[in-house]
Amino acid sequence: MLSCKDIARLVSDSLDRKLPPRQRLELRLHLMMCGACSTYRRQITELNRLFQRRFHDATGSRSDDAEPSPPRCPEEAKERIEAWLKQRLND
Repeated sequence: MLSCKDIARLVSDSLDRKLPPRQRLELRLHLMMCGACSTYRRQITELNRLFQRRFHDATGSRSDDAEPSPPRCPEEAKERIEAWLKQRLND
């Protein structure tokens, strides 16, 4: 069975490329049993979707009409993310 750290890597990889069948199965099985990794996958997928929507137009190319402002994250959210990451790295 893959660790949560391995699953985080696979989730990230799956955003960039199609995973081989065995890795997809391992990922799916782990996500069925691990609520933390399922939440992580939903969050990283949503962040990726928002980023794509923010910085790409309908054709997939970057819109140069306006200079994008940097995304802002509330301090409370930053603290929760940092705490979660620290906990995961110590597992």
